[in-house]
Amino acid sequence: MQTALKRSAGFLGIGLTFVCIGFVFWRLTALIPQLRQHIEWRYLLAGIASATAIYSIGCIGLALAWGILLRALGSRMVNLKAAAYGHLRAQTAKYLPGNFLHFAVRHASARKDGLAHDKLAYSAIAESMVLVIVASVLSIGISSRFLPTSIRWLIEWRWLLVAALVLVAIVGFNRLRAHRPEGVSLHRTTISSLVTLVAVGACYLWFFLAASLAFQTTQGAIALPFVEVVPIVAICWLGGFLVVGAPGGLGVREALFLGILGPLVGEAPALVSALTFRVATTLGDAVMSLIGLWLGKRSV
Repeated sequence: MQTALKRSAGFLGIGLTFVCIGFVFWRLTALIPQLRQHIEWRYLLAGIASATAIYSIGCIGLALAWGILLRALGSRMVNLKAAAYGHLRAQTAKYLPGNFLHFAVRHASARKDGLAHDKLAYSAIAESMVLVIVASVLSIGISSRFLPTSIRWLIEWRWLLVAALVLVAIVGFNRLRAHRPEGVSLHRTTISSLVTLVAVGACYLWFFLAASLAFQTTQGAIALPFVEVVPIVAICWLGGFLVVGAPGGLGVREALFLGILGPLVGEAPALVSALTFRVATTLGDAVMSLIGLWLGKRSV
């Protein structure tokens, strides 16, 4: 039954990914005359270079969070730098078909340090859980003008949703810690879980702020305050992350950017921003993957 559900989710995700890619390609071909008016190659390339550097710095937050989780759910003997290097090396693997190889690469790297499969699985579950919760909390801050009228009533309940998400993080993390074997010298208290969650959450906040600044650097004709950019980037990242089978959120993220920003600023500027942001994040992942490989070899 579970296998059938996984296959169904995978096929649905792949289908949705192709639909989103098709939608973005359709709008791209339709908007080519307008796009030429919005693209100034000198500024565009400079913006991509800046965004790549900023996004790459944000990826360090993801790598540090992975090391912290391995220490909390695996062993205090985990080398934080080695774990971070392993995470960085896996950055480009998420673009391969299936959207699971980046987990496999990190898993193999951590196994070399002696961590058991179950501890790695719990760490991966905790990573996904906290990432989704941080992105969701940031998404709640979106301005009502970006939302359809039919769902603007949710704004009134945003703080209740934040409290519920924080509670889910605490309870979920404590449940994962409950699977730890006896005799391991890590506390299972709510306080220690909170300390770990705050540290990991801060790393993920670092990533989303950097990604938002990178998007703002590439956006060109879109002049939005940074506080409005952060929730939009979080929502689009979250959509790409949750769709199973979308390599690096490809297509899904761009379609969401176009859907959210298009009605307000125009489809052409929104599409330029979405596509240049994709180029910058892909380059950033490639750069950090190479850096992870280089640092990993130096530390051997």
